[in-house]
Amino acid sequence: MVTLYPITRIHRKFHLKDEGKTGAVDVYALQDPTEGFVVARKEGTGSTSDAMQFDVTDSYFYNVNGKEVKFTASSKTPAVLTFSSLNYNYVGWEGAGVYGGRHVEINGSTVTSHPDGYVYADSKNDNIGYDWDVSGSQYEYKGAALGVFEQGDEFKTEFIQWDGPASGGSTFWFAINTKVVTPVINVPQRVTITKVTSSRQPRERVNFTPETFQPATYTPVEFKPTTPPPYTPVTYTPATYDKIPYKPGTPIPYEPVDYKPATYEKATYIPVTYTPDTPPKYVPVSYEKVTYTPGDTQLEACRL
Repeated sequence: MVTLYPITRIHRKFHLKDEGKTGAVDVYALQDPTEGFVVARKEGTGSTSDAMQFDVTDSYFYNVNGKEVKFTASSKTPAVLTFSSLNYNYVGWEGAGVYGGRHVEINGSTVTSHPDGYVYADSKNDNIGYDWDVSGSQYEYKGAALGVFEQGDEFKTEFIQWDGPASGGSTFWFAINTKVVTPVINVPQRVTITKVTSSRQPRERVNFTPETFQPATYTPVEFKPTTPPPYTPVTYTPATYDKIPYKPGTPIPYEPVDYKPATYEKATYIPVTYTPDTPPKYVPVSYEKVTYTPGDTQLEACRL
């Protein structure tokens, strides 16, 4: 039998990791810690590259016989936290990611787990036909996911908000608690049970007697090695060669050559006389004087 103890105290610690490109982030802890918290920031740049990030570490306490006990998670008694109000709209995009735990998706939620370590919606969920972004709504699960911790007594979660293209958003609500937000199934108060009798007859039982396994008899075969043939050594007899006597040949007789040097005849030099060319005679050019009278349209050409 499992004994249930109500939570009597929550210790929550905030740590700002990145205040975004415009800065001035304020965190407001609500009077009811199960309602989460609110973060305020200046107008962003309108790009998802402008993001604020902060860590939230929770510890939960309960009383046993008047003594406060800090809850420690295990594989049999894990700590399960709900991250809800994870919006995706033109103002911004919100997500959460656990440290040292794992994410669990909720059936019917727009929020899913991703390889980058966060849970968030893949598409805009601000207009899906349900009033889900309200505390206590039966459709609160539409923007929620779970974080499961199986060890430790401090449960750390990173929350992130990417800025959107629309202006006007300055405060963002993040809900973290141990409440269960799942689709509600209405169970009928009266159930009619109809007994159905099958018309099929059971099959006749067949008795099966397995045969006894008899292993085959193995008769080992004696190994007899083969006797190698006797070794007969081979005698080496070198080959014989016929000796041929050497007879030197007769040398070729030398015949001297009668050498006569060539006769040199001296060449005869004939001098050449240089006569320069006579330049042509210069004949001056005569010109005929032409008198110019203003107003004449034609002039007699100059004669050369």
